[in-house]
Amino acid sequence: MGCSPLVTANRRLIEAMETPPDRGAEERLDEVAALLWAMEHEHVTDPGACCRVYEKLRSLEREVGDHRRSAVERARRSVESYGERLGPV
Repeated sequence: MGCSPLVTANRRLIEAMETPPDRGAEERLDEVAALLWAMEHEHVTDPGACCRVYEKLRSLEREVGDHRRSAVERARRSVESYGERLGPV
């Protein structure tokens, strides 16, 4: 059995945080990674919460450099996959 989309998204954000150089995005990446971890472990099934995290990831995609963008994009896609399971907002 594979990982939950939220676990996958969390791992992608950790991967992005560990990718140099430091441009100040680490704190925001860490914040969203923590939200994903909490959502997974608290079994959040609120489509609105999922949508808010998705939008934070979209914003981060625009802010981070090319070296991190693909990891953040993959995290966003995982959150999108999770949100589709929950239904409409």
